[in-house]
Amino acid sequence: MYKNGEVCPICGSGKIKVEKKEEVFEYKGKKLSLYLTVYSCDECKEGFFDNKEMKKYQKIINDFQRKVDGLFTLEQIQRDKKI
Repeated sequence: MYKNGEVCPICGSGKIKVEKKEEVFEYKGKKLSLYLTVYSCDECKEGFFDNKEMKKYQKIINDFQRKVDGLFTLEQIQRDKKI
């Protein structure tokens, strides 16, 4: 994870700004609102995400889509495997 004021890993000269931004995902007419951490550079203006955090959010989005489709969530599948 990056911190405010760190050197930009893309251009190597700018400083990183960390913000929480709301992103709304829509799937089959249903909406899911998430607050994502967005990193941006004050010099090159590139925006990027932390890979570890994106993996966590991708799981949440996948489970949201499963619920909308009437399927088991990842947690339910894993719980059923233990039985």
